[in-house]
Amino acid sequence: MPFNNRSQRQLASLRRMREWHLDQALRAKVNGKKQEAEFHFRYYDLLGPAVEVPQRGDSD
Repeated sequence: MPFNNRSQRQLASLRRMREWHLDQALRAKVNGKKQEAEFHFRYYDLLGPAVEVPQRGDSD
């Protein structure tokens, strides 16, 4: 199913959100904030399947 512009914008937004969570997780880890880092890493992982769209020909 082809993506329309809205779908593409939504995916781009989710990708930015995922990258933000990764950035926050790494900052928290460097600053010794273990709980905060785990929180952001968890959301980074949860958003992964939402933004990783299989390309054509990737059917296993």
